[in-house]
Amino acid sequence: MTAQNERPYFVLEPMFERAPADARRVLFVGTSHTYYHSMPQIAERLCARPMAARVVAHPLRSLADHLESPELASALALGPWDVVVLQDKTTTPLERFDEHIASVEALRARVLRASPEAEIVLQRHWPRARWHRDYESSTTVVGRDPEAMFERLYAASERVAERLDVAIAPVGDAWMRAKLPPQRLYYRGGNHANLAGAILTAHVHATIIAGAPSVALGFRHEMCWEIAEPLAAWAHEAVGARVRTV
Repeated sequence: MTAQNERPYFVLEPMFERAPADARRVLFVGTSHTYYHSMPQIAERLCARPMAARVVAHPLRSLADHLESPELASALALGPWDVVVLQDKTTTPLERFDEHIASVEALRARVLRASPEAEIVLQRHWPRARWHRDYESSTTVVGRDPEAMFERLYAASERVAERLDVAIAPVGDAWMRAKLPPQRLYYRGGNHANLAGAILTAHVHATIIAGAPSVALGFRHEMCWEIAEPLAAWAHEAVGARVRTV
């Protein structure tokens, strides 16, 4: 059921009030990129097996900030979790890599104390849109264009995966594969996803969580009805090419 949209993004209710016995229990920890457009709830509907998601996300919190949040402590206590997805602020791996990897390591340890069998998945993010103001500065850490920024995001996440036992959700990879004008994926600021971008992101997570391709027509909306199947295909290509499923 869709809630009344009084906010400038799509709101979707969780699929289950209580997780079915055979559901994959998934905790998403992140920023507005996880929270906006109810991305985890879309992933529930796209997943090829039952999936019950809970979200601890805040627009202004990095993973380092979540370490101290009472919301995370409460959510971990509701485990055991099968999968925990971590999503940091987009530029933190580029600006403060040591803080980023330390946060992932600390969160991984904290999750495993609560849910010893949990799989930890780190989201590899998408770059800013080509028109974003971050590219205007010659000293910016993001590089000169989306391709350069994604290369840096890719390299940073690979360094984390090499040092820690975490899987990578290749969300940014799927965005780079998408054969769409940028305005079909980005909200107007060039940073956040619009609904189509959130669906593409959700397809990546649903595919990894199920260990099987997400359901192309598991969730559709009139804003992006005609690209429902391509969004799924780009996600499946990215997961197949880049990462093991969990």
